[in-house]
Amino acid sequence: MGRENNIKPVKDLIFKGSRLHTMTKTSLVFSRIDNIIMGSLPSMLSDNCHTRSYRDGILILTTYSNAVATQLRYNTPNILSRLQKQPLLEDIIRIDIKVIAKPKEDYIPSKRQRSLTKASRENCNMLKDTADTVNSDTLANSLRHLANTLENYGKD
Repeated sequence: MGRENNIKPVKDLIFKGSRLHTMTKTSLVFSRIDNIIMGSLPSMLSDNCHTRSYRDGILILTTYSNAVATQLRYNTPNILSRLQKQPLLEDIIRIDIKVIAKPKEDYIPSKRQRSLTKASRENCNMLKDTADTVNSDTLANSLRHLANTLENYGKD
């Protein structure tokens, strides 16, 4: 019977002034702000960045790409003036751009491998002949080493 006393009606949970109501209201406002921000950005930028926070007139946008961050920084004055015209964002004074690391679960390693073509015997002989005519011993040794490496490539 003690457990029955702890049960609260749903109406009390969502009643104004409750924590859940405050969180819901904050979430809805942030969602509206995010929609306004993403609608004010060029599509290439809005597809590659996220609204991190908006507090005390400071908007923080995050992206995984340095190139997108550079474009956002370059366009910040135009974006800022567009956002200041919106009723929910009229107090915005600054936009900060942060580049963050991609989460590891989204990381997919590249399966692309370089396809190297085998050097012809003529090219290897040309490298060796050039090594014989070069004045620098270090360069000559490097050319001979390269020729040998190319000859042996793929003979594993």
